[in-house]
Amino acid sequence: MLKRFFIILLLPFCCSALATAAKSKGVYAVHDGSSVVIGNEFLAREFSLVNGQVRTQTIVNKRTGSEPIRIVPEISSEEFIIRTLSEDSVTAELRSSKLSLNKVDITDEGKGGKKLTFRYQSFRLGEVDWQVNMVYTLQNEKHYMRKHLEITVPDSQRSQARIDYIDFESLKLPGGYAVWTHPDMEGGVGGISSYHISLGQPLYVQAMFLGLEFPAAESVITKDNVAHIRYYSGKNFDMLDKENRLENGTFSTWKAVLGASRSVDMDVIRTDFFSYIDDIAVPINLRMQYNSWYDFMMKIDENNILNSFREVECGLTQNGVRPLDSYVVDDGWNAYGPFEKENTVKFWSFNSKFPHELATPSKLAHQFASDFGLWLGPRGGYSYNSGFAKYLEKNGNGKWNQNADDICTNHKVYLQKLKDFFLDCQKKFDINYWKLDGFMVRPPQADSAGNYISGGYQGMYYVTEHWERWIDILQAMRDQRGTKRDDFWINLTCYVNPSPWYLQWANSVWIQNSQDMGGLDVKRPAQVDRLLSYRDDRYFDFVKTRAFQFPLAHLYNHDPIYGHKANLAGKMNDDEFRTYLMMMATRGTAFWELHYSYDMMDEGQKWVINADVLRWISDNYGILRHAKLIGQTPAKGGPYGYSAWNGQEGIISVRNPSDRPQKFTLLLDRTIGMPEGLKGLYRRAVWTFLSTDGEKEFAKRHLFDYGEQMTIDLQPGEVRIWKFSTSPDKTAPKLQMVKTTSSTSLVAEFDEPVIVENGIFTVSENEVKNVALLADRRSVALTLVREMKKNNEYRFSVSGVKDYAENSKTIRMPFFYFENQEIPVSTGISGRGDFNISFHLKTDKAAVVLLHQGKDISVSIDADGRLVFVAGGLKVSSDQQVNSNKKLIVSLCREKNGMLKIYLNGKLEKSAYDATIVNPDIKANPVSFDNSLTQLKMMNRALNYKENNNMF
Repeated sequence: MLKRFFIILLLPFCCSALATAAKSKGVYAVHDGSSVVIGNEFLAREFSLVNGQVRTQTIVNKRTGSEPIRIVPEISSEEFIIRTLSEDSVTAELRSSKLSLNKVDITDEGKGGKKLTFRYQSFRLGEVDWQVNMVYTLQNEKHYMRKHLEITVPDSQRSQARIDYIDFESLKLPGGYAVWTHPDMEGGVGGISSYHISLGQPLYVQAMFLGLEFPAAESVITKDNVAHIRYYSGKNFDMLDKENRLENGTFSTWKAVLGASRSVDMDVIRTDFFSYIDDIAVPINLRMQYNSWYDFMMKIDENNILNSFREVECGLTQNGVRPLDSYVVDDGWNAYGPFEKENTVKFWSFNSKFPHELATPSKLAHQFASDFGLWLGPRGGYSYNSGFAKYLEKNGNGKWNQNADDICTNHKVYLQKLKDFFLDCQKKFDINYWKLDGFMVRPPQADSAGNYISGGYQGMYYVTEHWERWIDILQAMRDQRGTKRDDFWINLTCYVNPSPWYLQWANSVWIQNSQDMGGLDVKRPAQVDRLLSYRDDRYFDFVKTRAFQFPLAHLYNHDPIYGHKANLAGKMNDDEFRTYLMMMATRGTAFWELHYSYDMMDEGQKWVINADVLRWISDNYGILRHAKLIGQTPAKGGPYGYSAWNGQEGIISVRNPSDRPQKFTLLLDRTIGMPEGLKGLYRRAVWTFLSTDGEKEFAKRHLFDYGEQMTIDLQPGEVRIWKFSTSPDKTAPKLQMVKTTSSTSLVAEFDEPVIVENGIFTVSENEVKNVALLADRRSVALTLVREMKKNNEYRFSVSGVKDYAENSKTIRMPFFYFENQEIPVSTGISGRGDFNISFHLKTDKAAVVLLHQGKDISVSIDADGRLVFVAGGLKVSSDQQVNSNKKLIVSLCREKNGMLKIYLNGKLEKSAYDATIVNPDIKANPVSFDNSLTQLKMMNRALNYKENNNMF
């Protein structure tokens, strides 16, 4: 055996053409006599064609340094196996080793890529003549290649040509190889089996990753060391044709992937595998949205939804949070359960709590310059799933799954109607987010009407068909969004095996092993500790125990929660709330769904803290999205955290979940995601909680290097979060604005968190008697000794205020004191802050300027009679005409987050937001206005929706 290995390892260099190709940097594919190779600077696969049989000779990984790593499959390996079924279910195997090669084609593929096709001679198996092509493709500068099969049979044999399964690889591996396959595991929450939940995972072999770009494939390394990637079908070619799986009579299979990593280390392979997944996944950005579930659960109606939307938008906007990506209506709108008698369409429909369906909530969300999202549970939700399933079956619109007591989520009629419902809702309500909540718990009983397939190992024929049909639906939903497709988020929640290959169509998948909310008491009963310990233990189970190879940026769970239905009111102080948010931020999820009750957020300064944390996440998302879990599970009291790196920057969090002091040691290297070779890293504290020496962090000047060990002493419950960078922070805090809040008080806002203990604050013609740092850690409230004079200009000065890197400089800024915050017309608006302009309007004019302040602010009516408000280059226009010669009360706001809003007669008409134009500086100038305006009033703050409503 050793001799055979030695000969095979030498073979690639026996042929000068192949050896020359192997040194190429771009993609190459070379056919030279009895050998073929396809590869690039990262990897290569070399084949022997001796005796007309195609065999993988060696797979070469060139990314592992000066010595490439090779996989040399044993002689019993197969390039593929197609297991067939006769009409009476007798199996037979079409093995690649039994096929004879007809020809080899090499063509260009894409920009700089190559396509290698092995065309086999027709082979008769049973009563069918099988024609198979094996196709490899490799793109330029990619560390992975793809493989698929093209299978054809004569038209007259299509009903007999039935496939049980296809093994895209069947590699018999020599002993001693570094290999990984998913472990045996428990089932998922709610009853999904241990087998089904483990589908769609990759294999790791000798610093290579392998898998199928279909999320319900069985990928395992067996006990006898055979790596196989198996796709179950159960269909003959007639059935495939009816499902639109054939193209010109040919079945082109899903693509298998083979990729190269930089190391045999599991953490490094995972990182390189995720790099590939990032290439093929639908694009994601940081997403922030509100969901109604923990506010009202099933008791939602149009009125309380509208009220929550308004209150949440106010709490976010007036604290500087950008417009949310979606406002989401969760379960409670469908006409099932107690509303079944109202259901006239005998399918998913809106109950009487929503008399306008979802038109009104959707309209309001879009008036916020946001978008709208909706929940739907394909299995029938969780409260009425059994009854609704039977109701659909009774009316011919679906089937009751007796094995799971819910809707059969693969019933052909049900899926066609559901697809139509999705697309209709998207069109009517302009939906950009779907929470698809609950799929297949267990395969159902057989269906004599042929609406779905049954059979196969573990019911896998059904599972494959189920997900292939759903993939078609998800693709249709995304396609309908057209140019908005990249701003469209699909969230797959319960009863979904967490395969990373779903991310080609969906943006996120639920964690599957966790309750929506839970508490874990590791001798620390505080709510913040219980919540963090529970969820982070579930992350350990997901990442370490079950070892799902799934990027954390795409993982969904029900965090953060601070809502009535979670019984959390009054159970977190402000520092605990910030710790709760900051620690979960370091998990790296791109998907922040806020499960808040607005009145609970009024406790303390939680709106302010929430805004500050979301701002920090937004600023650091490019780093956080690469998070990796480090340490031990909190369930056993072990210290743990998360590590995320991007380029020359990183963020590390650590937490001690126990009631005793502990040491936490970690190595700064690639196993925690750190790029190799980084040196001279500055470490800056971002947040500390229950730390006895947190303040010392600010004074530390030690520089960290790759390969260095870090040891931290942690107190019970302590949390520390650091940011690392090769560039020192040498920029002093900048003063954003100064605003008065009364005749003896003002607030100074900086652009970053500051330390004010040694700060010296002065106000011209006055004295400062009290200084307080607010909850956002960037704003400072000052109380003066004497009252300021109405409409007077003052000069504010500060020195000695430092950021967390101890940068400091003297700053001066002029400001005005406006009594009751009302700005005189003769002075005009100034600065970068929020403001409000209101007036009464009665005119029949068009194409007229109503008000302007220099070049920065203008209010006009356009040629179509619509109101146009411009501030600092940002413009918003009303939808309705305002020149009917009837009196209108107009209110125009620039919010703290940079939005512009138009209110007409107390109701929000339209908003506009542009992330590139957020509150540019406005120069003070007198205001000119048309005589059609009366009762003009300018305020040094934006009025909220209630204040605007009270104007009318």
